Amino acid sequence: MEAVVYSPDETMIATGGDSYENEFVKIWDVKTGKLVANLKGHTGRVHCLAWSGTADRSTLISGSDDHSIRMWNATTWQQVNVLTRHTSAVYAVAISPNGRILGSASGDYTARLWNVENGQPIASPLQHAQEVTCGVIHLPGGQRIMTCAWDDSLRVWNLENGKQIGNDWRDGQSEVYSIASSLDGQKVVSGSRDGTIRLWDTDTGKVITKWTAHEDWIPSVCWNGDGRQVLSGCLDGTTRMWDVDTGEIILGIKTGFNDVHSVIYSPDETMIATGG
Repeated sequence: MEAVVYSPDETMIATGGDSYENEFVKIWDVKTGKLVANLKGHTGRVHCLAWSGTADRSTLISGSDDHSIRMWNATTWQQVNVLTRHTSAVYAVAISPNGRILGSASGDYTARLWNVENGQPIASPLQHAQEVTCGVIHLPGGQRIMTCAWDDSLRVWNLENGKQIGNDWRDGQSEVYSIASSLDGQKVVSGSRDGTIRLWDTDTGKVITKWTAHEDWIPSVCWNGDGRQVLSGCLDGTTRMWDVDTGEIILGIKTGFNDVHSVIYSPDETMIATGG
């Protein structure tokens, strides 16, 4: 399992990954654990998922090895659009806070911006020197997007014109594998191939602190709502919860998976979900 995401109303979880029957996206009932739907359309592994909208009207978005991004009606589970401009696997998708812009990251060395309503691209592709395999996130305020890639860089872009803002953010030579922004936009957390978690100041682009405990790549990081905790998932099979102020590990979980590819808090933060 490569990806896991909660629905806006907290009643369902969507998972994405490998499949032998082209059922790469599955929908589950949170309370019962029962399968609600198999979504067919992709022809390759699904790496990423995002849920857009409100509890009564929402869209699920998925990105895949088959180079496509697919949009699904979360009431009927029918496919409503297919975005096909990427020329390699799609590794990350993210919706802007206003729900109007979709960001995607791909192994074709680019990130792209899309109009959610009509599926049309916005501006030119955002270019990196290597695969943008790890992340794309919208920064609060609605005018900036951040990408990270295997060229060891994090980049901030202007949403309106697609131009890079400032210089690359860098710290060391380890590929960045995952990123997440705090809700207030003051900090970004990143997970790297060397097992290090870095906390960045979004105003300066500088590292505030580093946390080390994992022993392998960190493909997933996320914040809780008040910005005081961070979750990390690692290919060493562990999930850890960190205190942002002290850098101490609040909770460590050996999940039973060989790899943890995705971690997320439930919307009410009473549970966490992991995918591996």
